[in-house]
Amino acid sequence: MPAIRPLRKLQVALETTPGTPVPATRVLRGSGRLTEKREAYRTEYPYGVRAPAGGAGVITRRWTEWEWESELALEEVGWWLQSGVRQVTPTGSSDPYTWTWEPNLGSAGLSVQTLSLEYLESDGTTNHYTAVAAYGVTTQVSFEVSTEKVATLKAAGQARARQATAPSASATPAAARTLLPGAMFKVWWDTSWTAIGTTQLTGVVRDAKVELKTGWEPAWTLDGRADLDWTQPQPGMLDVSAELTLELDAVAAARIANWRANDLAYVRLAAAPSANREFRLDLAARLDDDLSFGEEGEVTTVALKLAGVYDPASQKLVSIQVKNGSASL
Repeated sequence: MPAIRPLRKLQVALETTPGTPVPATRVLRGSGRLTEKREAYRTEYPYGVRAPAGGAGVITRRWTEWEWESELALEEVGWWLQSGVRQVTPTGSSDPYTWTWEPNLGSAGLSVQTLSLEYLESDGTTNHYTAVAAYGVTTQVSFEVSTEKVATLKAAGQARARQATAPSASATPAAARTLLPGAMFKVWWDTSWTAIGTTQLTGVVRDAKVELKTGWEPAWTLDGRADLDWTQPQPGMLDVSAELTLELDAVAAARIANWRANDLAYVRLAAAPSANREFRLDLAARLDDDLSFGEEGEVTTVALKLAGVYDPASQKLVSIQVKNGSASL
């Protein structure tokens, strides 16, 4: 029998020592793949024939990449933030626990906790394809919120070369998953970091998107690696962008005036299904040059694009806070 998508698994665990694989503990719900990648050298020098020469060539690099999409579940989003934004521990001695991820903007050190990943393609009896990889870092995570569905996320990242190790048989899904209907979210737009959460945009925001590129990328060094993979992650610039689609009313007109004046924006996107469960994203941003008008039905809309920018007063760029019942990932 062939492997089928419903039996596909991505299993993860947080590494104690970066790059040292550990058996997966959690099966993540969603859809995507962990893919082997390679680069090969094929000689371009001919030797007396008018045809490609050099046989199969020589493999020069190996690594893995993953892409994953799912609902934004309060119990699962931390895997990507812990391995892409910053390694943190939650506050609280009992339910609820509060996790706050803010990138370390003043250090080039490895400030995240790396992942071991296990990927399986199965027919239910036989695993027709498996891939196990260590030293995983999340390079991108995005969130999308609209009133038509629950909030969703996409994540992507890279890890070292595939290993032939057997996947763990003891990984389990999260016991609970708190999903967030889009209509539960609120958006605030303020004039300073300390004021975030003061001025809510009411009755006007149709949808919101946020994308965070973490800046982590592979560092390839001459270290005699038999697997021909990269040595460690290296940091680059963070890039956070957002887009808000608003009905064109007086509130949206005031935001267009902010755009025209080249004002900074301090934006919060948050949902709290209860006092003990919450997702909150705060962003310091400037308004992009693009101002886009459209229609939803007969209603005129305007899409405002924002680019994250460092705020010297608070020394912040972005902060993501999750309140859930989990003391650990």
